[in-house]
Amino acid sequence: MSDCLPGPPVISSFNFDDNLQEGQRTSISCNVMSGDLPIDISWLKDSQPIPPTLNVTPMRVKFLSNLIFEELRGSHSGIYTCSASNAAATVNFSAHLVVKVPPSWSQEPMDSRALLKSDLMLPCLAIGMPRPNVQWFREFPMTRTAIRPDHKFQISENGSLLILGIETSSNLTCEATNGVGIGISKSIHVTVIVPAQISAPMTSVVVAEGLPVLLRCRVHGDGPVQVVWRKNAIGLEQSPRVLQTVLDTSSPLEFSAELRINFSEKSDSAQYHCIGFNQYGRDEDTISLLVKARPRPPKEPIVTEIGSRVIQLQLNWSLNSENDPVTHFVLQYKKSSEISWDTDQVSNITIHSPTTTAVLRSLNPVTNYEIRILAMNEIGQSLPTQPISVLTLPEAPSGPPLNVTAIHTSSRTILVQWEQPHPNLINGVILGYHVLVSPVPITSTLSNSSSKLIDEKWGYQTEVNELRPNSRYRISIRAYNSAGVGPESPFISVTTPEGAPESPPVNVMCEPLSPKSFQVMWEPPPPHLANGIIQGYKVIYSPAEYELQGEKPEIKKTGNRETTLHGLLSYTNYSVRTLAYTGGGESLPSHPVFCTTDEDLPEEPSLVKVLSSGPNSISVSWLPPRFPNGIITKYKIAWKSEDLETEKERYYMASGNEDQMLMEVRRLRDNKRYTFSVTAATSLGQGKPSESVDVVVMAKAPAKIASFPVTRRPKLGQSTTLPCLSVGFPNPEVTWLKSSGSSPYTTTKHVMRNGTLFIPRVKDQDEGTYFCTAHNTIGSDEIQHTISISRPPSSVSLVLGYITTNSIQVHWDSPISDPQLSGYILQYRSSSLTEWSFHPLGSRLTSFVLDNLLCGTAYQIRLAGENSIGMGEFSQMLRTKTTGSPPEQHPKLTEVIDGNGTMIRIDLNRWPNGGCRIKKFHLEFKNKNIGEWNTVQRTNFSRVFILNTTMGTKYDLRISLENEAGLVSKIFSVESSPEFFTNYEKLMQNNGDQSVVSGSALLSDPHIIVPIISACICTVAVIICIFIVVKRKTANGNGWKMGNSSSQQTWLSSDDFRIEKPLDKSKIEEAPGNSSGMSIYATLNSRQSMPMTIRDSTVRFQTFGQVENYDAPPLPHQPCFGRPRGNFSSSISHEELVMQEGFNAPGHNAHDSLNLQAIRNLRRVSNPNEYSVEDICSHDYAHPYQVVSVNRDPTTNLDVYDGRHTLRKQKQGKRSRGYPNQQD
Repeated sequence: MSDCLPGPPVISSFNFDDNLQEGQRTSISCNVMSGDLPIDISWLKDSQPIPPTLNVTPMRVKFLSNLIFEELRGSHSGIYTCSASNAAATVNFSAHLVVKVPPSWSQEPMDSRALLKSDLMLPCLAIGMPRPNVQWFREFPMTRTAIRPDHKFQISENGSLLILGIETSSNLTCEATNGVGIGISKSIHVTVIVPAQISAPMTSVVVAEGLPVLLRCRVHGDGPVQVVWRKNAIGLEQSPRVLQTVLDTSSPLEFSAELRINFSEKSDSAQYHCIGFNQYGRDEDTISLLVKARPRPPKEPIVTEIGSRVIQLQLNWSLNSENDPVTHFVLQYKKSSEISWDTDQVSNITIHSPTTTAVLRSLNPVTNYEIRILAMNEIGQSLPTQPISVLTLPEAPSGPPLNVTAIHTSSRTILVQWEQPHPNLINGVILGYHVLVSPVPITSTLSNSSSKLIDEKWGYQTEVNELRPNSRYRISIRAYNSAGVGPESPFISVTTPEGAPESPPVNVMCEPLSPKSFQVMWEPPPPHLANGIIQGYKVIYSPAEYELQGEKPEIKKTGNRETTLHGLLSYTNYSVRTLAYTGGGESLPSHPVFCTTDEDLPEEPSLVKVLSSGPNSISVSWLPPRFPNGIITKYKIAWKSEDLETEKERYYMASGNEDQMLMEVRRLRDNKRYTFSVTAATSLGQGKPSESVDVVVMAKAPAKIASFPVTRRPKLGQSTTLPCLSVGFPNPEVTWLKSSGSSPYTTTKHVMRNGTLFIPRVKDQDEGTYFCTAHNTIGSDEIQHTISISRPPSSVSLVLGYITTNSIQVHWDSPISDPQLSGYILQYRSSSLTEWSFHPLGSRLTSFVLDNLLCGTAYQIRLAGENSIGMGEFSQMLRTKTTGSPPEQHPKLTEVIDGNGTMIRIDLNRWPNGGCRIKKFHLEFKNKNIGEWNTVQRTNFSRVFILNTTMGTKYDLRISLENEAGLVSKIFSVESSPEFFTNYEKLMQNNGDQSVVSGSALLSDPHIIVPIISACICTVAVIICIFIVVKRKTANGNGWKMGNSSSQQTWLSSDDFRIEKPLDKSKIEEAPGNSSGMSIYATLNSRQSMPMTIRDSTVRFQTFGQVENYDAPPLPHQPCFGRPRGNFSSSISHEELVMQEGFNAPGHNAHDSLNLQAIRNLRRVSNPNEYSVEDICSHDYAHPYQVVSVNRDPTTNLDVYDGRHTLRKQKQGKRSRGYPNQQD
């Protein structure tokens, strides 16, 4: 084998010499020690052929090849490979050549110039092998120091030097060495250029007017440097009074520049700039010159706070000129303009800087003070400011409300009544009352004290809600005005009656005692939630299955904390709940607990069939007991014949999921009579046997069906079976028919071998009655089955009931449901939300009230029924809206704002809230057309704000109010003068109102366009009625005439007024600002009984939200000015006043308040037995949160439609479906 195969080449090892340097010579030999010839030898450098540019010469001598380097260079460095190859193989051997090269410059450092404080980069890049090490040195006359990296110097990897913020010129040397040769170095000079720099020894100069001034600054920088002076950025020219000079100094880089002003004037006060510049830069410094003079009059002080005995002022120091410096202010004040400023009745206060506020103390309440200020400095005093007039405010009431009483109106509500404090202790205008209600005693289980704010215009009573039943409370009241809160009234106590417990019994447990009874135990509700004395308990129980089907449960009352329930079903799971009751009502039931009665002996099987099935055999089929009373474990089938002394038996083991059982008994004797019975057994033993059934064994038996009729209730798509097990001999044939048809089913239904009909997927058409017939030559039998498809409940029709500001009632009819309805799902959401909220409801309900809704908000409501199959389709969406609207968009300015020249009073309580409680409000003000908006901060719990203003100044007030129905923002333009508010209507006619809405906005607002259209209709109808009435009543002298009224229709007897006569303006007056036309919110008032024709004609034109008013008593006209006090107990009934004032109950339209204005426009009555309009205005019948009981005609029902309330006359007892009569 070795003689046939060639030998591969073998190369002896070789290496280059170490420490070879550039310029030297070297060679290397590649010796092939063995291998069959011929051998080819070649050289590679870095795995590539050697380039000719390297001037490397290979020489071959037989099996030896030399590589000769005549002059080494750095480019010769690399890996050289000798490759020897013959027919057998190719062999390589490599050696690494390293040529050391001394350093040389890649980028040589050069001399450089740089600006002072700038960054300078000096390159120093050297190459060589190995890589050179670069180092920098600072050269000094006698020494040198190496530069190390620090905060001033940074050396990069390539050797470049970065000097940060260079400050001085220097000589630097860069050296590069790598151990090959002597290395290289280069010295350079770095020159730092200094731009012009200015520094002033003084920054500010203060001099008295008329004295000379010398300003000096120093200049530093490379010359030539030029210096100029500027005054407030304007160049100065030489003049005999103003001289500029530049002085040299001993240093070549230092100069001095001076500016001399021989005689200073006030106009010389300015900022003087000393500016120096050269070809490298520019700099400047500033000297402030202030020429003092006598101060000018200061700005008027700003009143920042007014109290009953204190006035706080804000002073403005910065607004005085700098050349009139103020050292201090002298504030002077006196009581009245009749006192001279030169008398000793003038008080003086000295105010020094930096104080910017002055407080006048120990003043008198409700007193007008004149205030002025003088500015002072060392030169002298200024002229005084114009005096400002400030009226001090009233003090907080110093007396409590009187005659405080409280009675409970329900278990959670107390009605509190009081009278105002003694007039001498009011100290101003009462804005409202603070009602404080505290539990007695205060315990950790009771809530802390609660309070309620009552505006004074609401009257002297309020209802306090959300109290705890069966609790004692103490009540006190404090009056408040714009100045503060008065003292508390003496405490009075009241106890709320018992209420229903807030918690059901707790820790409810049950324990079975026997198959027919179990014991229920519980603990009473926590004492703080009992709301009274627990009088007893109710135990509510029923089988859990019945409860799901909506069956009425059983209820047992007891006074103990445990009870035993008897007469129960054996082995049945019961749902048990308990509730507690007091004299105030019942608690909610507890969460159900479940308890199963014990097992008992089962009842007999409900049905048994014993059939002869052929020679020597009998088939027995049966149904489970109706009440198994436990888990059926087995059945005993017993039989005997006449010739048998003992009974024979067999057992059938129950599987638990069979609804029909069948067993065949064989080895019987033909033509013999046997008696069979079936007995069920539980774990406790066997129950009663079924009734005995006799049968004769026949060799040939007629066809019989052993199965029992069934009713299947599958879901759509489910599979189901109908049994039809047949017996007989010969074997019967089975035929299936549906309803009254005559052909067997062979489509999707399959008849199994045992005769059972199998339907794999139930469809709608599979519902109905099925007949199974078995027949043979001896006889036939038939059985009937039913398939009733179980479906979710049908859709319901949702009907709207009543609507309030926070609740909506809905009605519906029970849907069709098979299986039985288990409950409902009521879903609702506001129109602004996408997610639904829901309420699960019981199956017996046909109406429900959604409460805790948002006022004036649109809602979507839908309802679906549920049963064991699932949830039915939702009803059609019911869209409705809770009553209420956003706050009034365009209230009258004078309804909300008034003032007296030194202050503006804003009463947000008088802004109509649209029927929804105001949640947020925001007040801002600013001077007319200038300045930024300032927010009015709320300092107390009142909604009445007082702004201290400057007489005759115009202001813009921006008021924003928000309730749950929306947001309204309006700007009022006012002037701080008494005449503005008294003559507002006239001013608005001349100047216009900034906040008036554009015509297009008016036409698009339903609150405006609907009343306008209604007014037109009502006007036409009333004119027709007037014409008819006048026509009919003129002849008898007792007719009815209509007189003009500012805010209502007033029907006058012809004895008092005839339409032919001109109006007596002394008897009939128009309210200022109201038109004399008819109001669309009209009421009818008369001293006589109104003719029915007129009454009926008027009633037909009522508007939504308006309470009808029948036979209202006459009230003369007189506007209400101010806020008169007084009790109200006139002959005018409570009901009549409520009807007159448009009682603002929840859900009433905000326009009802126009009726209140109608009463306030009546004149004072002359009859001493009747009460004046001041009494009417002072009484609290417009309390928006007050619940007033109105005794209405029992035949009058309250109808609710689309969130608007009206009164309708109906026959007594008449009821519409879903809307029961509601009487107040």
